[in-house]
Amino acid sequence: MSSLDNLRKAAKRWLKALRAGDVAAHARWRRAYPNAPTAPGLRDVQRALALERGFASWTALKSKAIAEERAKAISIARRSTHLASRGSGRRRRRALSFRGYVDRLRQILRDDPSLVKVTSEDGITPLWWLPDDDAKALEIVELLVSHGANPAARSKNGSTAADWARKRGMLEVAHRLTA
Repeated sequence: MSSLDNLRKAAKRWLKALRAGDVAAHARWRRAYPNAPTAPGLRDVQRALALERGFASWTALKSKAIAEERAKAISIARRSTHLASRGSGRRRRRALSFRGYVDRLRQILRDDPSLVKVTSEDGITPLWWLPDDDAKALEIVELLVSHGANPAARSKNGSTAADWARKRGMLEVAHRLTA
């Protein structure tokens, strides 16, 4: 689960506790948001959560969470790319996909199309390892799907490649993966 998902759930839990009359939740509410409305809605609680963490707004907190997730993903991809340069097999395919080497992927899949169905222990498929370049990412999605990759496949935590693309800000790719 992403940190953004955790923040959203935390806001909902806090709101539920406020509505249930939880004394500790109300004390926290008054500390975090002194001029808060007496009957808060989810937006109010999200703002209080942001204020509590030193952000001026929920949008600012959300942006920071997304940026951190992206930095973590890039770090993982870089490590994967480094390992792929020393290895072969799955790591090399991930690196080729992440770096956007479409022609090389096409050659590999021509030799063994079943590779698009390989999944990690977490249920991650090759559709998750896309480059940041939207045009190349779309080209890779088309290539993988044409060779039998399943865009609806879910990881162990229930996410799809489209969910991951959305989190990365790749909305056109996410749309293609859900089409």
